This record gives sequence, structure tokens and C-alpha cells, in this order.
Amino acid sequence: MPLFITDDELARYSNDAPHVAARADDYIRRLQTELDTVKAAADANAVTAEQTCSLLEHKFLSLSTEFSTLQSQNALLQSTLDERLSELAEAQAQKHQLHLQSMGKDGEVERLATDLSELRKSNRQLLELVEQKDAEINDKKATINSYLDKIVNLTESASKKEARLYEVEAELVHSQAACSRLSQEKEIVDRHNSWLNDELTAKVDSLIELRIRHSNLEEDLSAKLACAEKQLSESSSSAQRNKDRADELEAKLTSLQEELCSTKDAAVTNEEQLSAELSTANKLVELYKQSSEEWSRKAGELEGVIRALETHLGELENDYKARLEKEVKSRSQLEKEAADLRGKLEKYEAEIESSRRNSELNLLPVNSFSTERHIPKPRILSW
Repeated sequence: MPLFITDDELARYSNDAPHVAARADDYIRRLQTELDTVKAAADANAVTAEQTCSLLEHKFLSLSTEFSTLQSQNALLQSTLDERLSELAEAQAQKHQLHLQSMGKDGEVERLATDLSELRKSNRQLLELVEQKDAEINDKKATINSYLDKIVNLTESASKKEARLYEVEAELVHSQAACSRLSQEKEIVDRHNSWLNDELTAKVDSLIELRIRHSNLEEDLSAKLACAEKQLSESSSSAQRNKDRADELEAKLTSLQEELCSTKDAAVTNEEQLSAELSTANKLVELYKQSSEEWSRKAGELEGVIRALETHLGELENDYKARLEKEVKSRSQLEKEAADLRGKLEKYEAEIESSRRNSELNLLPVNSFSTERHIPKPRILSW
């Protein structure tokens, strides 16, 4: 009976050999594939077995090395155990000896206790002696402290006396220096007082001279103004004389203006000099005002003099300004009068020219009116 087909199928397909062969081929192929899979599984199992074997061998080697190390450690531990047992025996022997020694020490402790009781008694006696000595020492310390306090008080009093002596000496030196400084300041103040007195006398003299010069200058200017007014009153006589006189008056006015300007400049320079000198005097007065009461009183007097001088200078300045305004007004009046005179002169010239023409027309014959003649235009002088 074949394995790849049943009996019924074999009976049915007994005459069909290709079908049976195909079925046999299929069965063989399946067997071949199963064989391949089994071989692959066997190979895989062999590989895994080899790997596990190698792992087991490796583990065996490691375990054998560990076993050898453990054996060596066991031998070492055994030797150390023997050493510890010998040490324990020695320790027990030492313990026995120490017990014997402790018994001897107990006897010594009892003896030392008796000695300690005796020492305590002697210590009490010594403490009593120490207390007595402490009391004596405290008494001595009290006496020593009292002596020290006395010494400290004496040293403090001596130091205070020395400090007071130094202070008195310093005050003496300071007073001597102050006296010398005051004497020097007194000399300086005296010198400055004399110098200021000289300066003030010189300034007062210069101011008096300046006032005299200004009064003389005022008189000269008033005389010149009177002469100018007189000349102006005389200039109204005739036209030609008025014309000439107007020229002369203009020249005189220019000269007077120049003189007034020069006098004004001189007055301004004098005022500036006086103001500078007064400022220096004020500064000197302010500097030396703080020296003493007498100096302050003198400074007050000087300030009064300076104020008086300033008021006088202000009056002079106002007077000069008023006179200058008068001169300006007089000049404007003179210019107005000169303009009026010029107008009158032109009027007179026009009247003279018209009268001359009329006289010429009256003198000409009748037939001369037919001829054309050029009559020149009269020339009017311009002023």
C-alpha cells in the first residue's frame, strides 16, 4: 500500500499513471521540504547545543577559578583563625595576670584611701591657713590700694599743676604775641591815618583849584555869550552886514562849540579822575574801617566829605549840562535868525531885481519892444 495515496484513490486512478506520478511527486516534495525543515532545526539545535556547551565550559572554568580562590581564602582564614586562637590564649593569660594585678591594686587603693583621708585632714588645715593668709593679704591689699590712691591723687594733682603751668606759659606767650601784633597794627594804622589825611588834603586842594578853574571858565563863557548876543543885536542893521555877520557868527558858533566840547571833555576827564580817586578813597576807608572805633569815626567823616564832594560834582555836572543846553538853544536860535536873515536877504535881492527891471523898462524906447532881446535871468545867491 503506497503512502502517498489511499486505496480507493489508487483503485480509481489505477489506469491514470500520470496522476499517480503527480501525487507521488507532490508527496516527495512535501517530504523533501519536511526533511529540509528538520535538517534546519537539527542544525539550529546543534548550534544552540554548541553555544550552550561553550557557555557551560566557560562557566565551569570560572567556577573552577572561583573554587581555587575560595580554597586559598579558606586556607588564609584557617591560618588567621589559628592566629586568633593563639591571641585569645594569650589574652586569657593576660586577663589572669590582670586579675592578679587588680587584686594587688585593690590593696593599694585601700592604702591610698587611708592616705587620702589623711591628706584631706592636712588639706583642711592648709585651707584654714590659706584663709588666714588671704585675710592678711586682703588687709595688706587694702593698705596698698589706699597708698596707690594717694599716689594717683598726688600724680593727678602734679599733672594738673604742670598742665596749668603750661597753659599759663602759653597764655603768656600768646599775650606777648598779641601785644606785639597790636603795637604793629597801631603803627600801621597811624601811618595809614597820616597818609589818608595827606591824600584828603591834596584831594580837597585839587577840588578847590578845579572849582576855581571852572568858575573862571564860566565867566569867560558868559562874557563870550554876552559878546555874541551884542554882535547879533548889531547884525540887524542892514542886509549885507547881516549876511557877513551871519558868516562871522557861524564861525564863532563853531569855535564856541569846539570850546564847549573841549571844556566838556575836560570836565568829564576830571570827573572820571575824581570818581576813580573817590573809589580808591572809599576802598581805603572800607579797608581801615574795621581796625578801631576811632578809625570808623574818621571813616564816617571822610564819607561825609566824599558825599559832599560827590554832591558838589553832581551840581557842577548839572550846571554844565544846563549851560550846554542853553548854548544849544542859543545856537538853534542863532541858526533860526540866520535863516530868517537869509530869507530877508533873498527877498531884498528879488525886490532890487524887480525894481531894476522896472527901471530898465521905463528907460527903453517904444520901438525897442518889437525886437526880441534875451534878458539874462538874475542869479540868486544861495546860502
